Amino acid sequence: MPAVDDGPAWAQVALLVTRGHAVVVTVHPEAAVDLATVDLLARLVLAARRSGGRLVLDPPHPGLRRVAGLLGLREALGL
Repeated sequence: MPAVDDGPAWAQVALLVTRGHAVVVTVHPEAAVDLATVDLLARLVLAARRSGGRLVLDPPHPGLRRVAGLLGLREALGL
């Protein structure tokens, strides 16, 4: 998974999911997960759903599951 501040990489992901593609994002097990990460992923999942694409988080990162759960976004993120 690109760093949250890696705009060009995430722009490519956004382009793919909004064109109806399925994109699998792997979150490294040792990656730090914060609100910005969850926000970015939630926005991409929403954009993908609206355009017929799909963003899949595989494998589910334990930290991401915890933060998403605290924010009530676990189901929205498919975790």
